[in-house]
Amino acid sequence: MHYPSLSRMDSLLHSPTMLEFDELGSSIATRIAFAGGTPQDCDRGSDPEPKLNEKDTCEDAKKAQSSGRDDDARSVPAAVVQRTKVFALTSTAISCIMKDFRKDGRVVKQWLEELSQQELQSLAANSSNEPREVDVHGTMYKLLPSHLQLEEHPGQLGWIRVGDGWLAAAGAPGQVAFANWRREGATSVVSLLRADEPAFEKARDGCQKCGFRWEHAPLAGKRSCTSLVSEPEDLCSWNRLRDLLPQLFNDGERVVIHCAAGMHRTGSVAFCTLRHFGLSIDESLRAVEEGRPVTHGALLEEQNRLTPSDHGKRGQPLWEIVEAARMSRSQC
Repeated sequence: MHYPSLSRMDSLLHSPTMLEFDELGSSIATRIAFAGGTPQDCDRGSDPEPKLNEKDTCEDAKKAQSSGRDDDARSVPAAVVQRTKVFALTSTAISCIMKDFRKDGRVVKQWLEELSQQELQSLAANSSNEPREVDVHGTMYKLLPSHLQLEEHPGQLGWIRVGDGWLAAAGAPGQVAFANWRREGATSVVSLLRADEPAFEKARDGCQKCGFRWEHAPLAGKRSCTSLVSEPEDLCSWNRLRDLLPQLFNDGERVVIHCAAGMHRTGSVAFCTLRHFGLSIDESLRAVEEGRPVTHGALLEEQNRLTPSDHGKRGQPLWEIVEAARMSRSQC
């Protein structure tokens, strides 16, 4: 699939959307600071945005277009996206567990599913010839080879290579997701949920219990990516993400970014991060699509125009709004 590139961004730069940022107050460019520049304090959103120089901006865009590239360095390779291969209980093994342990079957199954990949494979290998007794929450159970049949399959997380680390997009985790994330190699979780969202406490407590590094940068729903009115809390979170994510990837972390559904907030942060690390618009969108199609779909959704004068006109896809803010920020 081909996505609009600089030719479309050139027309966007001529539009009132870009040229009237300073007249409309705090812009989304204040919140999305991945394009570089000096880190701003959280009260920066109350200051008027510097006037965008239309002539210089358009000339820069045209130069980039004439050279056959976006504003990225074309030496940057396309994104690497992969899924970790994991071992899990076969349906036959699960059936044997439920049949042999009856009412305790679910407890034993959940205990096995929460083991690390190394622990599960080791247990299966050591029980291939004789039963193994295991302590499950204070109760001893005898596991037979039939209870520990494993099969290999691709993981649920699509890992995108970012610097020395990896990025994956997801929705808010449930009980099964915590174990899956650990099996698939996750080491850090960045949550975009607000503290008052229903899934927040479960996500935080579950991730910490699994031993993940937990980072919190709350964003106020989709409006934190599309609204012109910046909430102070959102400003702080965007500034924190700008500094935090590069550091995590430089440290080699495997980072899961999630909001509630893993769509608009997660997609905006993932897209900005990939652009910050040098991928083109096409490459960034394609990487998100390979990693998590539903998140990619959210980036393509048309949003309301940014200016009142554009009311009723065709909306802009979310990625275009996010990219416009990123380009605007680079001119400040």
